[in-house]
Amino acid sequence: MSSKVWLTTSEAAEYLGTTEGGIRNRVYRKQLKAYKFYERNLFKREELDRLIESSQRRFKKWR
Repeated sequence: MSSKVWLTTSEAAEYLGTTEGGIRNRVYRKQLKAYKFYERNLFKREELDRLIESSQRRFKKWR
């Protein structure tokens, strides 16, 4: 995957290793910010990276 700044829902799902439904669920629960552009949801890669980092920290805490 290239170093794009903005990712579509399917690209974000692939990047996070989840499904598109999982991405939509996180948006609905306000765990992930989606930006609308011509009726499409786009996601900032740096925000996805922060989500990954916070998940890893939370997981290490419980290990």
